[in-house]
Amino acid sequence: MVLHNRIRRVSIAMVMMAMGGSSAFARGWEAAPSFPDQTEGRRYAFAVVQGGMIYSIGGTPWVNGGDEDGAVYTLAQGASAWEARIGLDGIGPVIHQGGGVDDLGRIVVFGGHLIDDPAEPAPDPFVYTVEEGPWTQLAPRGASAPLGLFAWCTDAQGRIYSLGGGPGASANGSNPNSTYCERYVGSLDAWEPIAPMLTGVADAAGVEDGHGHILVIGGWAATGGVRTANVARYDIASDSWSNNAVPDLPVALSGARAVLGADGRVYVMGGETGPAGSPTVVNTVYILDVSANTWEAGPPMISARKWFGAVLGEDDCIYVMGGSSTGTGTWLCEKLYTPPCPVFAQQPESADAWRGQPAALTATVTGATPMTFRWRRNGADLFDGPTAWGSVISGAETTTLVITNARPEDAGAYALHAENACGGSESASATLDILTPPALPSQWTVTNLHPAWALASRAYGVSGGVQSGECDMPSPPFGTLSHPVRWTGTADSAVDLAPGNSVGGGAGATSGDVIAGWWWWPYPCYIGGQWQTCYTRQAAAWVGMTHHNLQVSGWEYSTANDTDGEVLVGTAWSDDDVGNFFFRATVWSGPNFTYRFIHPASGVSSSFAYALDRDRVFGMIHTPYPGPQAHAAAWRLTSPSEFEFADIHPAGASRSQINGAGSGQQAGAAEFAGVWHAAVWAAHAATFFDLHSPAFTWSQAYDTASGLQVGSAGTSGGGAHAVIWATSASEYVDLHAFVPAEFISSYANAIEMAGDGTISVAGYGYNGAASRYEALMWRGGVGPVCPGDIDGDMDVDSTDLNVVLTDFGCTPPAPCPGDADQDQDTDSTDLNIVLSTFGASCP
Repeated sequence: MVLHNRIRRVSIAMVMMAMGGSSAFARGWEAAPSFPDQTEGRRYAFAVVQGGMIYSIGGTPWVNGGDEDGAVYTLAQGASAWEARIGLDGIGPVIHQGGGVDDLGRIVVFGGHLIDDPAEPAPDPFVYTVEEGPWTQLAPRGASAPLGLFAWCTDAQGRIYSLGGGPGASANGSNPNSTYCERYVGSLDAWEPIAPMLTGVADAAGVEDGHGHILVIGGWAATGGVRTANVARYDIASDSWSNNAVPDLPVALSGARAVLGADGRVYVMGGETGPAGSPTVVNTVYILDVSANTWEAGPPMISARKWFGAVLGEDDCIYVMGGSSTGTGTWLCEKLYTPPCPVFAQQPESADAWRGQPAALTATVTGATPMTFRWRRNGADLFDGPTAWGSVISGAETTTLVITNARPEDAGAYALHAENACGGSESASATLDILTPPALPSQWTVTNLHPAWALASRAYGVSGGVQSGECDMPSPPFGTLSHPVRWTGTADSAVDLAPGNSVGGGAGATSGDVIAGWWWWPYPCYIGGQWQTCYTRQAAAWVGMTHHNLQVSGWEYSTANDTDGEVLVGTAWSDDDVGNFFFRATVWSGPNFTYRFIHPASGVSSSFAYALDRDRVFGMIHTPYPGPQAHAAAWRLTSPSEFEFADIHPAGASRSQINGAGSGQQAGAAEFAGVWHAAVWAAHAATFFDLHSPAFTWSQAYDTASGLQVGSAGTSGGGAHAVIWATSASEYVDLHAFVPAEFISSYANAIEMAGDGTISVAGYGYNGAASRYEALMWRGGVGPVCPGDIDGDMDVDSTDLNVVLTDFGCTPPAPCPGDADQDQDTDSTDLNIVLSTFGASCP
């Protein structure tokens, strides 16, 4: 039954061979540098790679005169010649040694016997170094380990295996080839016996298959006389062997070598076949596709050889070196490129995109080039060009897919297929959802948050009914300084958050019960011959009303700009003796707000973190000196200590930065031809979307949430107006139209959309009558508290009536300030609402 099974498996393998070799080998075997001593063949050597260097260790030509020690040569990556090294001094003319690089990174040499006395063992295992030759003596092998003709290999954990061995062809029933197996663990300096093979074998090839198994391939059968085609597989996890898990070799071989290629396939090369009395040394190559568990014929080597060194170099080439042919040895070497299969180092990530904005999906693929790519949606291939529903696809044959003017029909499951000479691979599926921004309310109420005790005020954050910002206050002897402030919807609710030992600070974003900002940190300083209290700007967080110092050790200044209620992001900076400043993007996290820098390792002179959205941080970087430029930047926090960085500066812009983030979008601006344009991104440079309208002289976006963006824009009259966009340059509302008439400018800094659809916008404006900035909050989406209160001053009076009468007949897309019923126009219904509530006071 077993014999029949093997015949069937051989037949399958032969069919596979008849179909032809893989197209991956268009280059075939190429000559590699030959060994320098060409007076005698390079026989009985084994090979390892350490630190990118190929080592050929032991065997002929013997060195050190009459001592006849094994030679050692090294070949550096890309070198054109081998270099002779210190030989195996004092070891003698030993053949059939094995070795590998252990878990401590050392070259270990073990086993073998004298060439003229198979019963005379080599010395105990030892470490070889190019500086000293044979150096540290290691633990002896197990007493049952055969002296020679064992197979050897190293697993992914750096454990070196000795597998079977024995007399080889001359084995018989009373002196069979061995089933004994063991492995060396360098960190323990110990040989560990493992389960014995099911059948003894000698002069086989050993290799780790990349899937947690050791393969012992071919060799002389247990009782000698005949070669075997069997492939024994050892499962490392279960410490067990199988003779049926892998199909037999197409041909019985001994003296072959096996290497796991960079393409994940096992290559069995050369060796000897035929009857024991009339063997043939071959140049054949057989390839095991480990995943498919099938054999195929590979490209034959240039030279036939057995008992040679074979190893995978760091250039993804298999090198074969020296060896024996019929009655002679060879100094020739050759190599075969094994193209690495496509491997997804970074899978595409599921994402939300907003209708009308570009969407991008990207993946990182490693492997041999050339490589082709094809994106698929719901299993169907995608192609560059317009879709039937109005979006435009680009990058369908690259690692980055961009969908311009994304539409609901673009939603689906996306995957990238990559293919090269090794084969094809498909990424994990990523889901793209297309969201639609809410309609912008045409009616907004405005609340003035300026407290009576402040000289000026500005709001920068809004979340869950809390607003955060700063108020200017007299701070002798320093003049006027800002103080961090928290509001809960009214001017009277303002609370100064500055600690009692500080002279002020500022508050930025808020989320949950956490506010991000900074404070003037006090410290003693010696000035003018006396000790005084000095202050420096340091990052701070307020949890509820409790202040936390986020000072960054060793840096002069810091500030926290944004928070999601748990993590804070901001910037630390210092200057040198000549006034140059150096900035570092910073993240604080954990119960103690531990900080870490996320400054890119290269190509950046300074970095700034302004916004946080889930595991992503946004801001800007400065390119290197001289002449640094501001570029919008994105980070992904991959672990508590690691991150990925991307420069997402848009093409054609001179400067760019991101100010806020939310709901998968980032709000900021880019400068084109000297004019700042408000913009929105989706975490990739290709998703840059310009929000700038020709109606404005400049524009900046500062925050985004639920597909809406807020910021400010310049008008032809020279003032700045607060603006809200719906991810479109043409869909916006000028929020300045709703502030009291005495305000000559306004700025929108933060936005939140509540579950009931209420939109809250925090900012400030310049009150020309009072000659100061005053914090403001706009609210839309639920209408005014009193239906007829058009101007949001908490009553319905002649001012509201005049707004409706002045705006009567207004229709979209123009903003309609008199639209009391929020149906996008100003008509008789709006007039009736004001008249029916005229004189009412709002609760």
